Amino acid sequence: MDEAIGRFDCGMSARHGEPEAIAGFIRALMHDAEKHAALREKARAGFDSAYNDRRTLSQFEQLLHDSR
Repeated sequence: MDEAIGRFDCGMSARHGEPEAIAGFIRALMHDAEKHAALREKARAGFDSAYNDRRTLSQFEQLLHDSR
């Protein structure tokens, strides 16, 4: 996951035991609507460009179907 976050510059990466880092990141986004929107747009664009194609879309559909 770190690779995708770095590649698309769409969030932050935290490790187990770093709750302060996660909370700080969330608090910062709560007070910066523009940054929140920018990260959201980058995440969507990254997903669409790297993971949302005919091959992977069918894999997502199968995963959702199997989880029912």
